[in-house]
Amino acid sequence: MAQVIAEAGVKLDIKGGRHYTASQLLAGGFDLGNTAARLGHSGGGATTLRHYADPVPEVDRRAAAYLAQLTARPAGPVHRSGPDPLAANQIQEVI
Repeated sequence: MAQVIAEAGVKLDIKGGRHYTASQLLAGGFDLGNTAARLGHSGGGATTLRHYADPVPEVDRRAAAYLAQLTARPAGPVHRSGPDPLAANQIQEVI
């Protein structure tokens, strides 16, 4: 990693490298447990989240799009009685 950082002309110390690594792994969809283990953290990832996980704009956009997809309604009038089974299934998948 040090060689890549040097070639890119970025000034990054060890702490910054760890911060970058944790944020990018989590943003890339890697689970918290494995990310924490890679950093040498125990305790289920609490330290990793507390010190290293930053919001990433691209991940926030993906989250917003996902939530919008779950709540999207078909165009036009909808006539039904009772709960929407599709919405109930989507909510259950999230839970």
